[in-house]
Amino acid sequence: MALGVPLRQLTRAVYGIPIPNRYTVFEIRKSSGGSRIIHVPHREIKFVQKSLAQLLQSCLSEIETRNGVKHPVSHGFHPKRSIFSNAWPHRNKNYVMNLDLEDFFHSIHFGRVYGYFEKNNDFLLNPKVANLIANISCHRNDVGGTFLPQGSPCSPVISNLIARPLDSKLRIFAKENKCRYTRYADDITFSTNLDNFPESIALLDSVKKYWVVGSGTTKIITKSGFRLNLGKTRMSVAGTRQMVTGLVVNRQVSVNKTTYKWARAASDRLFKEGVAFKRDPSTASIHTTDRQVTIAQLIGQVNHICHARRKSNIPLLHSRDMVGPELLYRRLTYYDRFFSNKNTLIICEGETDNIYLKIALKKFGANFKNLYNHVDDKATVQLLNITTHVTSYTALNGGSDQQKSFLQNFDNDMRIVKDRWADKPVILLGDNDSGANAIMQILRGKSIIAGDIKTAQFTHYIKNLYVIFTPVTSKTDNSMIEDFLDPKASKAILGGKSFHLGGKGFDEKKHYGKKALAEHVKENADKYDFSSFNSILKRLDLAVGDYAERLARSMA
Repeated sequence: MALGVPLRQLTRAVYGIPIPNRYTVFEIRKSSGGSRIIHVPHREIKFVQKSLAQLLQSCLSEIETRNGVKHPVSHGFHPKRSIFSNAWPHRNKNYVMNLDLEDFFHSIHFGRVYGYFEKNNDFLLNPKVANLIANISCHRNDVGGTFLPQGSPCSPVISNLIARPLDSKLRIFAKENKCRYTRYADDITFSTNLDNFPESIALLDSVKKYWVVGSGTTKIITKSGFRLNLGKTRMSVAGTRQMVTGLVVNRQVSVNKTTYKWARAASDRLFKEGVAFKRDPSTASIHTTDRQVTIAQLIGQVNHICHARRKSNIPLLHSRDMVGPELLYRRLTYYDRFFSNKNTLIICEGETDNIYLKIALKKFGANFKNLYNHVDDKATVQLLNITTHVTSYTALNGGSDQQKSFLQNFDNDMRIVKDRWADKPVILLGDNDSGANAIMQILRGKSIIAGDIKTAQFTHYIKNLYVIFTPVTSKTDNSMIEDFLDPKASKAILGGKSFHLGGKGFDEKKHYGKKALAEHVKENADKYDFSSFNSILKRLDLAVGDYAERLARSMA
């Protein structure tokens, strides 16, 4: 069938699970105050709902394409659309009018879902199929009513389908009145640069001095099967702060300064004390106690601010030149990755090094007490994944030059935590070759150890940062991580080509490079001997043990 779900599984999900067990109900607090009721479906129901959501989303995209809709006015729960795309058409306007549809999801009940899929010209489904879709998507409450539950994977797309006639009518209505119209779930916005806002959409009560929804708007919304929450009607005029779905639209689309100032203050407290708080708007007038927020929530908020800046074409500067929200995001990134890390973090020169080290840790990590927790049966080290975000905000993208810059600036970058000690160390792991000379020169300049840094098991640099080089081999005074591979690996012929380290003499017709070798080794890890990596793992183990001792002494 179209859902791709076996009949027995479908029947069980729709009819076999008792009503009290079908959904788990809980409340989440809104940032603006109050709470929202969320219904999380039983895992069997959720599986079917996900399949239905994917199918209906494809149908919605096909319907929009067929009808020539290039810029849909519905921006909620839609691919490639967001609160930013919803706010963008309303920037720099004389008037911005925000309306709210009351009980948006709850107003879409079993009968509406069934009737839509049976009678709408884009579907015209068999009544039994329409009935099945309604049974999959709707939930029955304690008093016998039905509704689309918030928390169901298919509620968003079904609500968008059922609200299409409303969107179509309000879009035409707005255009006739020289206004722009968008909708994000239950949030409706009209805006215009007219000198006077069209009274058929909304008008100012000259006696009570507040704006009321016009008869034309009310009529369309009511006839479309929805109703307005009149208490959330808001008009913003030029010269005052104009907001759409939580974003300021006076000029560009941005996050309001109050949010940024709170994020900056909360982050500063997190850096200095390890905790951050946010006052709960719904209880602030009663209680003085603030609500604790996690670093993930803070990062999400600052990411939201920075994303708005990218959408407004504000360029992202180099990590060393960042100011404002980007600098705050950079500091949060450092705190999250290099100070509050729950496991020892290893920063390799590149992605191929990560591949080899992961395999070695999987094979032999349990043999080292500081690299493995036998009680929890899991590794206690992790490797830094070089993502676009990491590169943008730390300048780490593989290579000894980036490691050198990271090393030089680490003390300054971590001033945000003052004298606090991190729970776990961060280890720079690099090849012991000419590329590491600059890093070794920095370490020697600090006079950190009396012996030879090149042959040292590890070097503690500053705070929780360590540097480890691959051990030198008996054959040469240098080494790189590939030297610790099973010799059979680098002798493998792949696609008629032999391995070459790169650089002078490399011929792409005859040779393959480090990345191809790493992928080959990853796919054939069981065929190769990784025991030579134990010398590297030993150095990591010693460094982790050394930091544990330093941390213990600091707390004594």
